[in-house]
Amino acid sequence: MSKPTPTTNHSQSSINDDDDVTSAVKSKEIVNEILQELTNSAQLKSVLQGIIENVIERKLAKISEDLEKYEGKIFDLENKLDECQVELTAIKKASSEWTDEREKLN
Repeated sequence: MSKPTPTTNHSQSSINDDDDVTSAVKSKEIVNEILQELTNSAQLKSVLQGIIENVIERKLAKISEDLEKYEGKIFDLENKLDECQVELTAIKKASSEWTDEREKLN
């Protein structure tokens, strides 16, 4: 009996090469998808940051506007308080004078 001669299986080697190529292509596609997602994430982050900055700017403008109104009201109230204090001082003085006059009459 003769021994079979060993043969290299070229078709098996070719299949392995095809698997390696397919795997490399899939890996490249996955890497490209990840890079696209990162790009999309960066763009989304940039858009969200712009929206947040816009909202903050509008809120700050509104707060500044309200603050100006309240400062004006506070100024008006301080003036009225000063007027009331002058009137109160005048009333106290008049009351004291009236009390003095009344005591003189008694």
